[in-house]
Amino acid sequence: MCRSPKIAVKNGVLPAEIIYDAVLLFCKEDVILAGSKIEMKKEGGEVFRSVGEMVSYSTHNEIALKREDVI
Repeated sequence: MCRSPKIAVKNGVLPAEIIYDAVLLFCKEDVILAGSKIEMKKEGGEVFRSVGEMVSYSTHNEIALKREDVI
C-alpha cells in the first residue's frame, strides 16, 4: 500500500487531522470491485473503501483507497 498524507480541517477548527489516501497494489490474480470495504490489519486496523475502478498493469493491479471514516 502506498500512502500520501493530506491535511484536513473540519469546520475550520484546529488542530488539523492528517488523513491518508492510499493506493493498494495487489496480485494480478485478485480482483477488487469499486466500493469494496478493505480492512488493513497490518496498518493499525484502519478500514478503507475503494473509491475507483481497479487498474490492471502487466505486473500487478492497483486500486485507490480512502479511509472509511473520512469518506
